[in-house]
Amino acid sequence: MRSMVVVAFGILGVAQAAAADLPAVLRGPIVGELVPAYRWSGVYGGAQAGFSTASMNFNQNVGALVADMLRLTTIEQDFNISSWPVLGKPNPVGGSYGGFVGYNWQWEDAVTGFEINYNRTSLSGS
Repeated sequence: MRSMVVVAFGILGVAQAAAADLPAVLRGPIVGELVPAYRWSGVYGGAQAGFSTASMNFNQNVGALVADMLRLTTIEQDFNISSWPVLGKPNPVGGSYGGFVGYNWQWEDAVTGFEINYNRTSLSGS
């Protein structure tokens, strides 16, 4: 009995292995590998969010201009106003967010379309 089961499994395995060698009429057509197709036409949209930081130093930027304007005055000679920190050194921080929506058309290998964006950043510092 045991030998009959082994022979039966052996025959089934050989029959399946030989199926690839059969003519197309008996085994059916071979399906080739599918090539992925991408279409870029259509509507798209999205959103973005972020964080912004900056460092600015305006302390000495107007010093030369003020010194030139006040070069022959007593106030510049006595108080040296051109070296005063006028505008400060702010370090603004804040968030940013935005969104976009658009539409693309594809003709064979060319893609064209339009897009609308909105971005907002709110920086504040002292």
